[in-house]
Amino acid sequence: MHYGIQTPTVRYNGKCKRCGAKASILLTQLQPSKTVGMDVAVDEQGREFPFVDYRVRIAHECSAGQTRYIVLAPVRGVYNPGKECNAKCMAAIGHDCECRCGGKNHGSSFTVA
Repeated sequence: MHYGIQTPTVRYNGKCKRCGAKASILLTQLQPSKTVGMDVAVDEQGREFPFVDYRVRIAHECSAGQTRYIVLAPVRGVYNPGKECNAKCMAAIGHDCECRCGGKNHGSSFTVA
């Protein structure tokens, strides 16, 4: 595993299999956890998330009142200068992006607060 700042930053998207809640985060670093024996991913706000098998797990309060995990996978972004990034890209939850943002804005409407 390579630690330190990733270049460029990578967007991860996913959704809850039970309630359909969507989530997205923009990761800036991978680093070993100081307290848990696993790797952690750090987002642009400095929050840490478990990073296992190239996926990020985030806890969320499901509509059924249970705490569940959403597994986020990386967006495969391809820079395309001829295709403008718009609301359709920012509201997408899939993992493929081919526009000017190169995947950085893909699903950003669902960024975890």
